[in-house]
Amino acid sequence: MTIEEKIKLLGDLSKQTEQKIIELINNFDTKITGIQKDLLLSLLSDFVSNLTFTDNVLDRSVQNFNRIASFDNWFSDFRNIFLENQILDFGKTLLEYSKDTGNYYLAIGFPKETIGNILEKNALLEARIGIKNNKIIAGSYLDNLANIESVKNDLKNIVLSNINNKSSLNILTKNLSNYIKGSQGINGALQRYYDQYAYDSFNSVREIKNQEFAEKLKLNFFIYAGTTISTTRKFCAERSNKLFHVSETSKWVDDPNLIDQKTKLSYNPLIDRGRYRCRHHIQYISNKMAERLDIGKFNKFK
Repeated sequence: MTIEEKIKLLGDLSKQTEQKIIELINNFDTKITGIQKDLLLSLLSDFVSNLTFTDNVLDRSVQNFNRIASFDNWFSDFRNIFLENQILDFGKTLLEYSKDTGNYYLAIGFPKETIGNILEKNALLEARIGIKNNKIIAGSYLDNLANIESVKNDLKNIVLSNINNKSSLNILTKNLSNYIKGSQGINGALQRYYDQYAYDSFNSVREIKNQEFAEKLKLNFFIYAGTTISTTRKFCAERSNKLFHVSETSKWVDDPNLIDQKTKLSYNPLIDRGRYRCRHHIQYISNKMAERLDIGKFNKFK
């Protein structure tokens, strides 16, 4: 394959990357939608059923308020039975997806044996997301995803508010259902929660493995690849599909167009890129490809 053919291939591979992430997120969303139904059924049958009512109205009683105190224990049981295995599978999917990074380097001409050797070692990624011996590591990224603290607290407050208001069983059930399953075009609680993390999770594991490939293959040039849409941030629009040397990224953290300036110290440009829900990704390329794309920049950094 000629240099020109490889350069043309870059655009196709970029589109494939975006499409793959969308497919993976849609699959995950479908599974989470199913767990939302389990959450509502479990909450009604295993927790709400133990509240006391008088004439179908919740009692504002010591017994019911004491029941609220046990909510965390019930929620922990729900996590262990319904959610933990799903989050573990999500973690495994992240690791499996990272292998797609190797396909990129194979496609642009790097030796299969070299790529295979890099792919075999996933200890860095496993530690980063929190998987060891097929289990979620306590306190890890995946463990925090499985805890869904904000959802747990919202549900507890809904029940508490309905007890204070002496709501009927029908009203309590409707309030819980609307929050958990969603209503009128609004996604359910778990969908909204995981939507914050799923897209960035797939992008992050790709870039972590991608950076490992670049270091092993001694690649210092990359394209800031991806499509721009109406909501593309200025930070990304200014860099979209342009060639960079890795050393140039050290100044990106000071770009005023980079969102979330309060957390600058944790920013890693080659992994975080334009930050939350960034559609762009890093395409490392060989020196020969960089030279053909922009000889001026290549000569500046070679």
